[in-house]
Amino acid sequence: MDKTIQQRIIDYVKPVSDGLVVSDVRIGLGYTSVRLGNDNIGIAWTAQSNSGSCTHEQKAGTLAGRAPHELLEMLGNPINPLSRSIGLATANALAAGLPHPQTTTTDVLELVNIQASDHVTMVGFFGPLIPSLRRTGCRLDIQELADDKPGTIAPEEGRASLSACSVAIITATSIVTGTMILKNHMDFETICLKD
Repeated sequence: MDKTIQQRIIDYVKPVSDGLVVSDVRIGLGYTSVRLGNDNIGIAWTAQSNSGSCTHEQKAGTLAGRAPHELLEMLGNPINPLSRSIGLATANALAAGLPHPQTTTTDVLELVNIQASDHVTMVGFFGPLIPSLRRTGCRLDIQELADDKPGTIAPEEGRASLSACSVAIITATSIVTGTMILKNHMDFETICLKD
């Protein structure tokens, strides 16, 4: 059975969690943050809860002091997107402890070098990137769950676009919402090291 992107992230960063402790967790209206005992901090988009009660996360108030791998496992929660927000923030804090490639101030679109012949699929509406992408002359499909964004395609169309594109730009929010499907041929470790 193929692993989900969430499980691949868990497997990738879990080895650096040994010996660490979660020192603080903040669940805000827009973002969730997790601070580790080594002062690495990770953030993730805070998923909206549809629990219908004031208790959106059953483990709230008990997260600080736990081992990071416990919070990291929340990323794989198939039911609660708020748990996945906490898990992704933890993954981001742990990823800060991984070896990093050399950083650059070069614009990401210049690094990718998108050409007019490219078919770009954007999962999530990255408004600031759209004008630059359109100027390249590439075919640009934008998949967005919110129906108030102009020029977007529905998720059903997005699946076909993702399978045919030459470049995919995907929001990490799709990891929390569970709307991203990782192609079998993609090498997740290579993707992580490039980002």
